[in-house]
Amino acid sequence: MQTARLMVLDVETIPTGNKKIEKCIREEAWNKEVAKNKSKELKAEWNTETACRERAEKAFRDTAKQPLHAQICTVCGLALPVSAIPEIGAQVVVHNKENTLKCYQTKTGMEFAMLEFVAEWLNERATQNSVWIGHNIGFDLGCLLNSWRRLQITPPKHFPRYIRSSWRGRTFDTMNSTPTGTFKDLIKLDELAELHGINAKSLEYKKQKMDGSLVYEAFLDGQYEFLQSYCWQDVETALQLYLVQTSGDQWGTYQATESAGEQIRAIKEAFKAGTLTETQMRCSVFAIMEKAGLLPA
Repeated sequence: MQTARLMVLDVETIPTGNKKIEKCIREEAWNKEVAKNKSKELKAEWNTETACRERAEKAFRDTAKQPLHAQICTVCGLALPVSAIPEIGAQVVVHNKENTLKCYQTKTGMEFAMLEFVAEWLNERATQNSVWIGHNIGFDLGCLLNSWRRLQITPPKHFPRYIRSSWRGRTFDTMNSTPTGTFKDLIKLDELAELHGINAKSLEYKKQKMDGSLVYEAFLDGQYEFLQSYCWQDVETALQLYLVQTSGDQWGTYQATESAGEQIRAIKEAFKAGTLTETQMRCSVFAIMEKAGLLPA
């Protein structure tokens, strides 16, 4: 089996399956006090049973958006060695079964077997030189890491590390790699793909364009294979977007001689000039190499 240069991932999530956490979140939302600057009409409506129930349900469903609480229902991935990286704009990408990851759970709280398999699959294919790709990849990686920890599953050896609010390793976020001028460069995957000339596939669910807000409803309806198809389409779109953004994996991505090397050279020059002590120089070089994913785990 060839190891992967590119690891493209996407997860779909549903609200927390932990009943104690669900109870606390619902109670907190139910008992939340209305802001003092709200109108009299809103204040009068705030504590009605209907309003409290709607507020509690929304708070529960919003846990699907939080890596700390979200429960993973579907995982899809693509592991590509250098020889299998497609050309930019390829409409159809042929993958063999060894390169593809597609799995889902059919009942809340039954995610252990699925996530143990995902960890093993990634561990067999990823190396310290693999680039982890996704749209808002920090969410996908965060959900996986928190779920593995909660279920006491050992993460893959070369899985990126999360330290001090940032991911250490070779991660490439197709969303955050696009300057948009908006807060945190937030933009949906299909919208960004269209702006880059990529004809992204789209699915519909109950006559609505499928997106993350409909995942829980589809899960409750038992549409597990549909959710897997939706997740897989995001993996393919993220790969095509990555290839456009990096000129076919050639520019603006992770290479052994790129920015990390330039930073290390600057650190060594500062040491030679006497502005850094040897200890400071060594610590700085270590931190740069760790963040770039150039150190063995």
